[in-house]
Amino acid sequence: MLSTGTALGPFISILEQGEVWQKFEHVHLVHGVRFNEDLSYQARIKALQQQYPNLYYSPVVSRESATIGFNGRITDVIKDRRLFDVVELPVKPDSTQFMICGNPEMVKDTTAILLELGFSRNRRREPGQITVEQYW
Repeated sequence: MLSTGTALGPFISILEQGEVWQKFEHVHLVHGVRFNEDLSYQARIKALQQQYPNLYYSPVVSRESATIGFNGRITDVIKDRRLFDVVELPVKPDSTQFMICGNPEMVKDTTAILLELGFSRNRRREPGQITVEQYW
């Protein structure tokens, strides 16, 4: 789950429903923000991590030094694979799904990077590994 800004909200809602854990063994929640103070839902995320030990959380802060997580942009930590190293699991099309929600530029750029890595868009007639939601 890759999100920017307030687009984290729908992912928190999905995780709190619990149904996602019936489909996926591991979930990696990524939240890209400009400043550390923009990292919202911290108490809810910690509670979810206690309830679901296979929930990985990676904040990505772009405009100041991160107090937790990564510095830079979501696209940066995907390109250099730091984001994938966190989960210590193979990230490949036959075992990984991406949900992307947030800033249209991030959605577009992240989708392009994932397509280059061999993932494909999820379509009704042709299932893939990338599902996007424009949150603007």
